[in-house]
Amino acid sequence: MVWLFSEIVLAQSAPPPAPTAAERQAASVRRMERSIARQRLALHNQGAGAQTDSFFTTSWVEGQPIVVAPPPTVVASAPPSPGCDTMDSSGPDGAVEKAATDEQVDPAVLRAVIRQESAFNPCAVSSQGAMGLMQLMPATAERFHVSDPFNMEQNVLAGARYLKELLGRFHGDLKLALAAYNAGPERVDGDTPAVPDIPETQNYVAQILKSLEKESLSRAK
Repeated sequence: MVWLFSEIVLAQSAPPPAPTAAERQAASVRRMERSIARQRLALHNQGAGAQTDSFFTTSWVEGQPIVVAPPPTVVASAPPSPGCDTMDSSGPDGAVEKAATDEQVDPAVLRAVIRQESAFNPCAVSSQGAMGLMQLMPATAERFHVSDPFNMEQNVLAGARYLKELLGRFHGDLKLALAAYNAGPERVDGDTPAVPDIPETQNYVAQILKSLEKESLSRAK
């Protein structure tokens, strides 16, 4: 009886396991949804609610009404939480520089992708569940052994590895690699690989290439 009682006490006093990446992601999404609900309620109280009714849908989470915005063109970003570090987008330093060096990927390309994916918000969470600076999907994060998708170094390194993989798959064609990063390589593959006829993906590729051209011109001055 003594040993059984001791085991019960130890079991009850054991610390709870640390939350998994999926649990952290779910919590971040819930915070984002509740924040949207509070903002919409404030707009409604100010008389502006009628202008936004057609753009939102209402669902129920844990017994509470949640107003959810529709999927945006590129990304729906959650506001940064205290546990997320900020990132300076002005130069290839920190996580971007390390990932670019490790994976031999142009740091300007990484910056342009991050700018388009998350606007340099390390806590960004899309309506589809993509996470962090380079908007890693859960399956991609798992494949590249990312334990914390909201950690800048892990996130950017995994995104750089995936982008390098896509560049190899499409023989160095940056346009096709970017399209595959956004829409998935299967939608780019074919007898003649091409950017798919998806407005979001076409805009995504165009914006990144425009950003790279702008940076190149700026360096040339």
